[in-house]
Amino acid sequence: SSYTSSSSAGRRGSASRMSTPRSHAPEFVQRLKSREAALGDSVRLSASVLATPQASIVWEKDGVPIVTDTATSPYQTKNLNGNLELRIERVSAAEIGKYTVVAYNSAGESRCSCNLTQTREAAFKVPKFSRQLIDQYLVSGQRGIIEVIAEGYPGAEFKW
Repeated sequence: SSYTSSSSAGRRGSASRMSTPRSHAPEFVQRLKSREAALGDSVRLSASVLATPQASIVWEKDGVPIVTDTATSPYQTKNLNGNLELRIERVSAAEIGKYTVVAYNSAGESRCSCNLTQTREAAFKVPKFSRQLIDQYLVSGQRGIIEVIAEGYPGAEFKW
């Protein structure tokens, strides 16, 4: 009985080695996730796709294919056996938007999307004096208090 089982398993194995693998359309097993980033941050968008034959990959931003093969492109892409990555080294306002990765082969196409949004940071405000210096007339040796108030973000530093 044990021998028959081995023998039949061996036949199945040799039969599957001879047959051509069935093709199937790309399927995302890990999907893109929406992200928030501050301007200047580094961001990595990643997904994983399974497909037979191996899928060709196109990245899009707001429905337009991304150009990655120029020295001035802010994007870098990787595809390691279906593990996909889009990296943005320094996010600028131009990179904020909807990203889609399209995987396609002879059996079909699949898409996966996410949004890259800018974090809501407090807006920088140039320091502004809300209480100005006031002229003081002092006699030699008399103590005086010099006071000013400035508002801004981040907090102002004073040098006298």
